[in-house]
Amino acid sequence: MNELSFPLLGWLTDLEGVRFNLASSSVKARSLSELGSIGKDMVLGYPEDELEERVEKRIAKTYEADVYTAVTPGAQAANSLVFDVLLEQGDEVLVEDPAYTPLQTAPALKGLKVKYFKRRYEDGFELDIKKIKETCSSDTRMIVITNPHNPSGVFQRPKDLQELDSFIEENDIYLLVDEIYRDFVKGGRSSAFISNNVIVTSSLSKVYGLGGLRFGWAASKDEELIADIKTIKSHLCPNNPTITLEMGLKALEERDRYLSSARETADKGRSLARGWIKGTSEVEWVEPSSGIISFPRLKMDIDGEEFAKRAKEAGVLVAPGSYFSHDGDFDSHIRLTFGKDFTSVVQGFQQLSKIVQNMSDENL
Repeated sequence: MNELSFPLLGWLTDLEGVRFNLASSSVKARSLSELGSIGKDMVLGYPEDELEERVEKRIAKTYEADVYTAVTPGAQAANSLVFDVLLEQGDEVLVEDPAYTPLQTAPALKGLKVKYFKRRYEDGFELDIKKIKETCSSDTRMIVITNPHNPSGVFQRPKDLQELDSFIEENDIYLLVDEIYRDFVKGGRSSAFISNNVIVTSSLSKVYGLGGLRFGWAASKDEELIADIKTIKSHLCPNNPTITLEMGLKALEERDRYLSSARETADKGRSLARGWIKGTSEVEWVEPSSGIISFPRLKMDIDGEEFAKRAKEAGVLVAPGSYFSHDGDFDSHIRLTFGKDFTSVVQGFQQLSKIVQNMSDENL
């Protein structure tokens, strides 16, 4: 994978011939009507500061810690802004592998030195804190993780991350935690409370099904850091669209309803996936802690990319594991998701069983 490539994006958006989507990273998209009516007299000029302040205060209320927030055009933009504010060309960034591609490529594109640490199947994709510390050098300025982990769906309890607290503060290192799937975890506390050196990011895309709003944010206990993010954002994108802020605020005000629906969808989907894995000797997994994504390993004589291509030809979309790693260590994996319409997910797994069986018969 070269530093400019983002093959996952093209794979997920090319849906020609796809009947069953078991690769989508969010719950079923919500309609505008589900958010409630929008007044016809809404003025679509630049939003007033008061609106953005209300939105940011509402975001802050979702955390179990006193945090400052900056609203951004999606979580990916929030992550990039964090890199812009805190790091300089030549600084070293330590990033997990496998990972969501932009978390690995964005630092490289900014002239940062990127090093990797593995989250291994054999360890249940848990973070190896000792290994992370050993991989850091005197040039390391930031550690980057997702929690829950994308692509495995494994959630690392913040109490486990506290082992990093004194280490990052003593060594002047920041910890960036992309928490875009955290709200799937009932009682899943944010890492924002751990230290002033921790920055968390998230959005309304995955759990809320509102990816089209491009509504994300960064949060931290460090007020000055958040102020700097807002300053940099003002040069790139002075404001989120007024309609995005209004609709995002509506969604956050009904957060409990959205979370209840999303968690129910995730639980049903994960139960289906668990049953499918148990009944399929050719595939194994580390069961995700919660949510709608998983990262199974193939036990057949075929890599994940070829498997995904053949599945797509048969109408089922899964994502190749190679799209989440820089060095080929996870070529035998696929990312398998189960957050769409329940009936479609059921039918998708039924079709996937036929595909696996056909491939197994070919190897006899």
